[in-house]
Parts: sequence; C-alpha cells; structure tokens
Amino acid sequence: MYEEQQQVEATILYIHPSTKAISLSMLTHVTSRTVPQIGRLTVGCIIEEAKVWRIDQGQRVYVRLGDNLVGLAHAKSLSDQEVKDVSKEFKRGTTHRCRVVDLDLMDNVAIVTMKQSILKQQFLAYKDIVPGAVIQCQVRAIHSTGVSVKVTSHIKGFIPSMHLFDAALKHPEKKFKEGQKLKCRVLRVDPSKYKLLVTNKKSLVTSSLPILTSYDQAQPGMVTEGFIASVRDNGVLVVFYNDIKGWVPRSELSATHMEYPDKMFYVGQVVRCRVLSCQPEEERLKLSFQIAGMKRFGSKAVDVPEGFEVGKLVDCRVVKKSDKGLDVAVLPSEKQAFLPKMHLSDHLSNCDLLLASYQEGDIISEVMYLSSKTVLIVSKKLSLIQASKSDSLAKDFTSIKPGLLYPGVLKNRMSYGVFVNLTHDLIGLAPNKFISDHRVTDPPNLYTPGQSLVAKVTEVDEDKRRFLLSLRMSDCYHDNTDIGIGLLENYLEERAMIMQSIDKQKGSKLAVLHCGQVARVCITDVNDHGVLCQTNEGVKGFVTHEHMIGVRCQQGKVCDAVILEVDIQANCVAFSLNHDLLKAIKHRKDNKFSQVKIGQVLKSEVHLIREEFVLVSLKGHAAGRMAYVPAKKHLNDCFEKRQFSVGQINHVVIKKVENVLLASLQIHEDKAQDQNKASVVKEHNLKPGMKVTAVVRAVHEFQLNLAVGPLEAPGRVYISEVADEHKEGISPLASYKSGMEVTVKVIGFRDGKTHKYLPISHPNFTKTIPECTLKKSKLAIKGFCEGEEISRTYKVGDSIQAFVHSYSNHCLWMQVDPVVRGVVYILNMSEDQQVLNNPSHHFKPGGSYTVTVLDASDPHKLELSMLGDKTPITPGAIVRGLVLAVHPSSGLVVQLSDRYRGRVSLTDLADKFVDNPVDRYRENKMIKACVLACDEKDKCVLSLRKSRLHQGSICKIKDPELLSMDEVKTGQVLRGFVNNCSDKGVFLSLGRDITGRIQYSHLSHYYIKEPKKVFFIGKVVTAKVISVDYSSKQMELSCLEKDTGATENVPKSLVSNKRVAKDSGRTMKKKKVINDKEIKVDKQKKAKKHKLEKSVKRSSRTLDKGLVEELDSGVDVSKDSGSDTETIKSVKKSTPVSRLQVSSGFVWNNTFTLPKKTSQAQDSDSDDSEDEQQPAPKKSKREKLEDRKQEEKMLYQTEQELLQHQREPQSVDDFDRLVLQSSDSSLVWLKYMAFHLATTEIEKARAVAERALKSISFREEQEKLNVWVAYMNLENMYGTPETLQAVFDRAVQQNEALKVFQQLIDVYVKSEKIEQAEQLYSTMVRRFSLKKDVWISFARFYFKNNQAESARKLLQRSLKSLDKRDHVEVISKIAQMEFKFGEPERGKTMFENILSSYPKRTDLWSVYIDMMVKLDDKEAVRQLFERVTHQTLSAKRMKFFFKKYMDFEKKYGDEASVDIVRQKAIDYVEIRTGAAET
Repeated sequence: MYEEQQQVEATILYIHPSTKAISLSMLTHVTSRTVPQIGRLTVGCIIEEAKVWRIDQGQRVYVRLGDNLVGLAHAKSLSDQEVKDVSKEFKRGTTHRCRVVDLDLMDNVAIVTMKQSILKQQFLAYKDIVPGAVIQCQVRAIHSTGVSVKVTSHIKGFIPSMHLFDAALKHPEKKFKEGQKLKCRVLRVDPSKYKLLVTNKKSLVTSSLPILTSYDQAQPGMVTEGFIASVRDNGVLVVFYNDIKGWVPRSELSATHMEYPDKMFYVGQVVRCRVLSCQPEEERLKLSFQIAGMKRFGSKAVDVPEGFEVGKLVDCRVVKKSDKGLDVAVLPSEKQAFLPKMHLSDHLSNCDLLLASYQEGDIISEVMYLSSKTVLIVSKKLSLIQASKSDSLAKDFTSIKPGLLYPGVLKNRMSYGVFVNLTHDLIGLAPNKFISDHRVTDPPNLYTPGQSLVAKVTEVDEDKRRFLLSLRMSDCYHDNTDIGIGLLENYLEERAMIMQSIDKQKGSKLAVLHCGQVARVCITDVNDHGVLCQTNEGVKGFVTHEHMIGVRCQQGKVCDAVILEVDIQANCVAFSLNHDLLKAIKHRKDNKFSQVKIGQVLKSEVHLIREEFVLVSLKGHAAGRMAYVPAKKHLNDCFEKRQFSVGQINHVVIKKVENVLLASLQIHEDKAQDQNKASVVKEHNLKPGMKVTAVVRAVHEFQLNLAVGPLEAPGRVYISEVADEHKEGISPLASYKSGMEVTVKVIGFRDGKTHKYLPISHPNFTKTIPECTLKKSKLAIKGFCEGEEISRTYKVGDSIQAFVHSYSNHCLWMQVDPVVRGVVYILNMSEDQQVLNNPSHHFKPGGSYTVTVLDASDPHKLELSMLGDKTPITPGAIVRGLVLAVHPSSGLVVQLSDRYRGRVSLTDLADKFVDNPVDRYRENKMIKACVLACDEKDKCVLSLRKSRLHQGSICKIKDPELLSMDEVKTGQVLRGFVNNCSDKGVFLSLGRDITGRIQYSHLSHYYIKEPKKVFFIGKVVTAKVISVDYSSKQMELSCLEKDTGATENVPKSLVSNKRVAKDSGRTMKKKKVINDKEIKVDKQKKAKKHKLEKSVKRSSRTLDKGLVEELDSGVDVSKDSGSDTETIKSVKKSTPVSRLQVSSGFVWNNTFTLPKKTSQAQDSDSDDSEDEQQPAPKKSKREKLEDRKQEEKMLYQTEQELLQHQREPQSVDDFDRLVLQSSDSSLVWLKYMAFHLATTEIEKARAVAERALKSISFREEQEKLNVWVAYMNLENMYGTPETLQAVFDRAVQQNEALKVFQQLIDVYVKSEKIEQAEQLYSTMVRRFSLKKDVWISFARFYFKNNQAESARKLLQRSLKSLDKRDHVEVISKIAQMEFKFGEPERGKTMFENILSSYPKRTDLWSVYIDMMVKLDDKEAVRQLFERVTHQTLSAKRMKFFFKKYMDFEKKYGDEASVDIVRQKAIDYVEIRTGAAET
C-alpha cells in the first residue's frame, strides 16, 4: 500500500517532549480536517448486528458497524461476566448486539459495549433524558432539602422537598427509605452540569394533560398542569417542565376578589391552568386559573366557627408567623384564621414591631371578626373594636346613609381618589376633593393602604349600589380633643408592650431606658448631621443640631444627655444636649408643690416631633417633666404636626397623669369648649313630619328663628320654606315679625355642633336643631314623605325659585335652599338696559325670583338665568354683550348670554375707520352687537357696524366689509388697520381674516427712521393692492402716493433721504455701470471711514468696532449718524462721574413676546434685497465735505450726551460703562437686563443678574433685593420651575426671608399663577406662623381670588398660631375683607363679636363705621354712631366720633339730622362739665 521514499500527506498530532519523536496521522479526515464518518452515530444507539472484524492482542475486539464504520469493544465491555478467552467467544465473522457508549473522532472509531446490563438501560447519559419523561429511579440518600436518587449507576438525580409528595412533608425520612424504588417525572435536566431534577408528586407523574417543555408549545386556550413557585399580592408564579414559567395575574386567580392570595395558595401546590397568551421571543406566558367546567379557587365556603358574625370579639392563639401577618386559631373552636400585619394596630408604625413581638403560642385577646369571604380574617385595630362595642359599624348597604360616620381601613389608592373598606366588604370611594381640607398636589398619597380612617358618607347611589365618602377633617372631626389623646395613649401602650416583649425575648439594653432620663454618653463622631454617641452600657445614640444649640461637641468628650426617644426599630436612642433641659431635669423636685394635675394649663417647649406624638418639656412648677402631645387630632389628621417646630413655646392642658403625662394644646381645648357651649341644644321629642306651634324669635334676611314646640327648642324656617308662591322681587319674610305664633312642620334636623344636616334615618334627634317649613303644600300632607327634604337635586332646564343674596363682580348671587347657591351672570339678569346698568339697585337681598337652571355640574353651585331656557344664538340676531378684553391689534372679546362668547375684529367696529378704534371701549362695558356667525363651541363672530345693527335704515358706509379674499382685486384701493410692524414690513388688516403686507420699499418715497412710530398699531392706512395670491391667501400692498393718490402724512423729523426709483427698462450695460458705481461708492465709504477714525483718535475718542451695513429696512441712518456704515460707541471719561439718574424703571411683569412671523413675510426677503441693491446718487465734492462736517458734529454731540447722561445707552458697551460708574445702582442693572431681554438673549440677561449680585455692595440690601426680584421675574417668565426655585432659594439665604417670599408671591400673582402663589403662601404661614401680616396677606389673597371659604378656614388656623394680642387685629382685617370681597353680613357679625369683648377700642369702631358707610346702609351707620357716642370714652375720643357723626349727616343727611347731632354733642359736653364740677 505504501512504498519507501513515497511522499504522503500527514498531520502532526504531537511531539514527544523527551525523545522529540513526532507523531503523525495520515487519516483522510484528519489531513483534510473534515468530520469523520463515525460522526453519523449517536452515543446510546444500539447496533443489532455488529460483525467481528479483528481481535487485537486478545484484549480488544474490532467490529464492523456497517457502511465502513468501525467499532471498538474493550475486554471489560464484552460481557457482564469475565471473558477468559476472547478469541474463542468472539470469533472473527460472528455477529453480536452492541451499544455505542462514546465516539473517538480522531481515530474514526466508535467505542461500543456488549454488556447486557448496559444494553437494557433506558438512559445511557444525562442528555438522553428529556424534560417531562417518566423514569424509574432508586433512593440513594435523604437530606434536609430533599431526596437524592439514581437513575443508573452513573446518572444521579434529586427530588426537592416541595416535590416529595403532593402535600408538604414534615418528616420525609418516615416515607422514604434508602434503596426504595420510585416512579418520577423529569422536571429539568442540565447535561453540561450533570444535574437532574425530578418530581415525585403523583398528580404530576400520572397527569394526562399536555406536557409544556418550551414556550413555543404554549397556545392560547391550552390547559396544562404545573406547580406554584411563588405567591405574591399581585399574582402567582407557576413553573412547568424545563423551567418554563408563567404568570397568573390577581384578576385571573378566581372569579371573586381574593384579598390574601397567600392564604389560598402555597408554594409547591399543583395547579391546573389555562394559557391566555404567550410571547416566546420574550419568554412571557400569561395564565389563568379560571377554567370552564372546573371548580374555581375561593368558591368553597370558609369554615367559620359557630356563632360567627362580623364585629364579634373573640380570643385567639398564634399558630404561625409570616411576613404578612399571623396565622391564628380562634378559641375555643380552634378554627384557623388570619390576622394581617396591618390589622395589628391603628398605628402602622407599630405593626412591624408588634409582628416581631408575637411568638407561636401567644394568646391575643379581643380580636374582631372582620371577613369570611375567602379566608377568615380577624382584626386587632382599636378603632374597629371600639366601633363594634358601640354598635357603630356599617352592617349592610341599606345602613349606609348620607351624613353618617363609619370607621374603616384604606383599601386602595387611585389617581382620582381612595377606596375605604367599612367592614362587611362595603367599599366606598373618597374622591380627591373630599380627601383633605388642604390643597395638596397628590391627595391619595396622604394616606397609606391599611391605614385606619373615619369616613363620612356624602352620597349613596342605590341603583348601582355605590357610595361616596369624605375624609376631610371638617366633615369627620368636631373639635373633640379626647380623640387625639386616646390615639396617643393607645400608641404609647403598644410601644410599652413591644418593649416588654423584646426584653423578655432578647434581654435588650433599651428596656431600662425611658424618656426624660439623664444618661452619661461619650461622643464618638461629629458630622454635618449632628453627633453620634454611646452610653456606658454600649447603647448607641444620636443628637441632631437642633438639640445641641450652644454646646460645643468634640470626639471623645463625655457629657450628660437627656433621652428623648428610644427607637426600638433602629435599636438606638435620640438624645438632647440642651443645657436648659438638662438643668431643669437635674433640679426637679418631686413634692406636692411640683405635682401636675389634670386640667392644669402650663407653658411647654417642643423638643421632638414624630408622626404620632410631639414631646415637650413643661415649664413653671412642673419644670423638668416631659409630656406627650398628640401629633394627630384624629385618625384622618395629616397636618397637625406641621404646626410644631423644635423650640416652639406653647400652652398645654394636662389630660392624663398616669404612667406618662399626656397634654393637649390649649388652643384646641378652648376651641372645643367654645364648640361645646355653642352646641348646647335643649332636648326635645320632635320627629320628622310633626306639626307643632312655634314662636318667631327673630326675623333675618334669609330665615326665621323659632322657638319650636312646648319645650321651645331652637329651630328655624329658611326663606325657601316660607311659602309656595312668591311675588317677584319681594322677600317672603317681609310679612313676619318677632313674637308671631305660626304652625310649622318639621322636615329635617341639623347637628348641634357642626350645624350640618343629618339624614332622616339618623337614630337620635333629641339634641338636634329642627328645620321647619311654613309651606301650605307640605303642611297639608300628614307625616313625612319623600320630596320634603331640605334640599333636592336640580337639573338643567328646571324652573325654580331663588332668593337674592348679594351682587358683586357682575354676578348676582342667589340662595336656592340652605345647601345650594346659584349665580346669575349679568347678561342673564334682564333685557332692560337700565337694570343692567345698576343691578344692585334693582335686586335687593331676600327678593324672590323665578329662575332657570343653565348648569348643574356642581350640585352645590348652580348657574341660573332670569331670561328662561338657554336659546341658541343665530346669525343675524342683535344681542347684548359685555366687553371682556380689549386688544389694540385684533379687536374686542365679548361675553354674551347663555355662556356664548364672541369676537369683534377691528374692521367690524364701525362703517368708517378711525385711528385706534378700540379706545372707545373699556372692559365690562355693555354693548349691542350683530351676530355674523356662530360655531358649535358657542363662539361667535360679531359686528358693531351701524349698517349691521340697523339693517332697515340707510347708513353711510365709507369702508365696506370684505367677507373673503376673493373680493379683493389687483389695483383696488382699500383702507385698513395696522396690526403689526416688523422687519419684514407693515401688516394691514383689511377684513376679519384678511391681511396684507406693505414692504418698506412701498411704504413711502422717503426712508423712515422709526416706522413703528409712524405706523403704530391701530392706525388707519390707505393702500393699493399690488398682487394677490388666492391659494396662500397673501397679498402685497402699496401706500405710495403715486399708487393711492393719498398724501403721505409722515413727520419730517422721521424721514431722511428720498428713495431712488427703479427703472426696469435699463439695459444690461447700464446695470453693469451701476454695479461699477456701487463698488466705487463702497470704496469712498471705506476711505471716509478711515479718515473719520483718524480724526476721532486725534480728539481722544474711540469708535465702535462693530459696523452696521445700511439696509433698506425703512430706517435711514446715513445722514444723522454721519456715516453709512458705522454706529458711534460712547467713550470713557477719566474724571469721576456721578451715579446715573434713570427717569423710569423697567416693568418686569409685562410678558415679552416676539412678533409673529408669517410665511408671507419670509417670502419677501428676496423682494427686499432687490430694493436694497439700488445705488445711491453720486455726490459732489462740496456735498462730501459737508458730510464730513456733519459726521464730526454728530460725534461730538453723541459724546457730550453720553457724558452728561442725556442719552439712553444703546449698546452693551454703553451699559458696561454705566455699571462701572454706578455699580451699586440696581436700576442701572435692571435696565441692562431689560436691554438683553428686548433682544431675547435670556442667558445674557441671567449673566447680568449674576454680575449685579456680585458687584453691589453687601451694605446696599435694598438694591440687592431689587436685583433678586428682577432675577425671579426673569426666571418666572422665561425659565423653568426648577431654575426659579433655585434662584428663590439663593435669595432667601442672602436676604430677609419674609421679604423674598412676599416678592415671589407678587411675581406669581402678577403672572396669574394662582396655584403656585397659594402653595408658597402655605409654606409662609408654616415658616412665619407668628407673623400676623403673613396670615392677613394670605387671607386677602384668598378673598381676591374668590376663595372666601378658604380664607375663613385660614382665620381659624391663624388664631391657633398667633399670640392672643394679635387676634383682634387679624379678625378686624379679615372682617374688612368680608365687607369688600365676601359677605358683608359675616363682616358685621365679626365686628360685633370683637366689639362685645373690646367696647373701648375706638379704632375698631371707626373702621366698622367706615365699612358700613361704604355699604350704603345709612340707618345702620346711625345706629352705630348712637352706640359709640353712648360709650364711656375720653373727651378727646368722643370729640372725634361726634365730628365724624356730623360729617356723615352733612354728606348723607339733611339740616334737621345735622342739628340733632349738634344738640347731642352739646348735651354730652354739658353732662361732662356738670360731672366735673360736682
């Protein structure tokens, strides 16, 4: 086969390192580097007939496997028994059955075995096993995590604990023994790591459902089985074979809502599920447990104890503890239940600690049955337990009535509100507007899921079985301070129990520490946040900066500290190094003189503020004692703690003295007492529907005060319940007088404390205020019927009776019933112009009118009309309107009746155009207009032309209407209004939507210096149509005299050189000559510039390096400036110059807007450029010499003006020079910023502001503040909220904070950012809570923005924070605001209350009288004067009031009334003189 010296191709296999012998291979597949033929076989395959080919040295047998494939069997692989003579038993040519166990690809040989034991094996290697296959295996060993098994001698597997059995096994060693044979199913196999996981769950092994081993196999609708790997609140994770995972959302777990999925499912549970969707490329599989024909999870009735009832209290024993709560056994039935972690306490901060403190076997007393829907749930929340004891839990939907209060638990938060569970699975929605009394950005996040709340039912929809709730403090809390004390007491008791439990379990060092104790500490670290320290016992603690004021701390220092709080969760202590507190505690004496008693009022200082409590130290005889003040007045309270600050001094009332001292703020106690006094109502036996006799006690504008029944219970009849029929404009109360007896019918009740209406289903009316009616229609009905309620629901189109309350801001406010108010806008009041001119004179308070409901979107505030139903406005109708806005460039915006709004363009104001046509109109003026068009959005196009308003009469029309662009023809001469003047030309409004442009080359025969002064907005201009593009609706106009025939009325002072006319008939040769002349003129200009520079240098003057090329923009600078290409730059002066005196400041609250660019203006650039290239006429030598003289003269004049400050700076260099001369003048810096803003260079304006803040001296505080205000204005108009906040924060740090706050509020208000201003005011009243001016300013802001109710609530807040000495002034100021912006009657009441307490405050009397004078109630003013002049005051003060009384009568009275006042003054003097003599 081979010969010597024959050349062959071989591949080097290796080189022996010692002998250096080279091993080669000449096999074809090796030399050619191809896959050998043996590669077609697979390991594990069985060859039925393998023919013995050769026996090698009696040890190895080579066999033919077919197709030229060779196999090799080693001696040990020939049989299970020992083969003594291989050549005899395996003769050449004999056939045998063998199995491939390996492949030798290098030698192209298959390694085979003929052992019967291996031939019988199901699997030979790990890769032979596929997921989902059923296999036989044998137990090898039992471990804590599972059982190890073997499939073959060299294939091992493992069964995890969860897969040992269908149910969980606590003792697997009792069920499994070594050597035991099992039938299992393969879960997952990893041949590369030789890992095999199997399951012994019979439900999986014997399952006949499809096996899922890849995501591609999953098809929607497919039903298969898997096991649960994880249970979460939002769903369940299911695992199949080959580690295929699927997710079951919470909504697909069961047909019913499942609140606690972990109680229904467990890890390892075999479940049958249905495929909803699958995304193989993303390995996402969505499943469902809801399968047709299969019993669903949670459908089985819960096994409840005998006598189960929601709200029942039982005892239980802890069985198991998990992260989500406690598994308990109800005693004595031992039924299983679940106590969720969030139901361990009303205080969520205690729930984790309580969960950790409970151990298996602990007995928990008094837990309440909460639910048994899918799992038996119990609760330990004290609020629910107390409600159960008092039988005030919600029982079913029929018990839910508006006005009732129920305890509940927050279930879920949404963007539009929160859902509250009121027990018995009654879940209601609290919308965002009913979550809090305060304005917050994200109301739902005020509360946390699981938090205990009290909710008031506001609305019930019986058809949909839904109800709305309110969580507002004003609805749920009625100044009962015992609620807050009870919450705090419960919190501290739970903390004490937790500490005892932890001490019993772990022996914590914290257990021996308590609040107010003095401990010796060593400071271990000092950082930016405070001090870290450690006690002698090794307890770590910290001290914040606010608790170490005036104390120097160094690392290693040992000192005494007061324990403020023992933080169990963080395992540390909060200390205080306050010297005064330490001294007071160390010198405290425990004797009868230092005892603290309930009800005592003591001064206190705040030391620590937490979510649930505020820690204070007491002053006076109780100095050295610590007390707790509630940080929450109520379960719903989120804002009480915000009024506290460390170091704040308050007066508190002691409420509890056992164990720890509990106290309440005195202002809360005083308010509660006042509320209790006001709410004292006589008991009565009145019921709804009863007819009784009542006596009229007082007649007011809107109600009759009554003494009802034989017990004379205080009640009332509201004006809407007096009569069935009313006379228009007459008050139904006019015929009633005090002392009259009337027969009334009780139709409702109000709560004695809150004065809010109670539902008819309320269980107890004995201490409530009856609401009555005098209507004959209701008196005729026996008993109480539906429809007799105090208020009802109104719909659009309803015709109802309403009563005038007041008139303000062009609105007539009316009272429909005690709950619902209405507003009538001025255009819906009357069609009589005289009535509209003075509505307050025609509509008196209390007057009754029939009105129609136009809008009822707000059930408590209706929009009404006295003109009947809303009638559509049609084109051609003549209507009345109220001018809302006047725009010089566009026209008028007009408010019409029935919510319609219209627009009047400049060309529709009159038949004859005049300059500035809108000057004749002002805002809030009544006008008549003709409707031209109206769209579906109630927006109309109006006209004020006489020809439109009086279509039947003959009117002279000088400027006819242009209705569309199609009416415009080239060559037509028209008149129009200037609506814009920009660099592109002057734009003329010729019709409502018809605009044309006049290029500057067609504006005048002369160059105009300042076009905007000549062609101001609103000017009437005559123009000729040059061209019209109907497709793009653009037209070019000309107002040259030769085109229009009209004389150009341009002041001579604003024009310069005459323009050179074009000659389109020139030849190309002449054009070339013109171009040559242009080049020559440019050279002459350059030479002129060079000479000018030399002359300026000789006179020590400098020129601006920037050159401005003269363009044909309509502005000529050639003659006045002395050069065609230059602008003058001002020069520095070597001698000192005084500070610049600027005549006027820059108005920062005017928003800067760029002129609008139109496509027409942009397209005109090329046209303008043609005009600009016209050559100037050649000048003679004499003219050139004259030009030079003029240039020199202009230079000199400019320099003199700059030096003498007669010229406004016009460039950056001008301003730089001025700020160098007057660096401390804020006005100069503001002008500089305004200069940049005028060119929209915002960043440069910011840079100027930063320079100003660095340059102005620190002594010039007001100047710096001016710059800060301008900087904030700049960021407000052109920046972002973040940049504005950054500037504001810096300004607060470097200026008096209160001034900066007030300035930013002014910025917000002027820019109409009301919401931001309100948020900033809220921050101010917290930060400057002791400043009365801040509260007054905030209230004025509310009143001016029609938020009177918010201002009234603000008054109550201010009285809690301010000293009592400031209360009178604050109440007085807000009472004045009530007169100006709110309800004068309320203002009267406030002044009367103040004067009853301070009758000798003449300043209050004077202000009260002035307010009443402005109210135009002369008799009431005279009564006030009579009262004040009968007070016992000093002679000087009495002289003041008599003089004021006299002036009043001279102005509003007659001679007789003046004489009466004069006589009273004389009598007073005589009495005073006589008393002095005696």
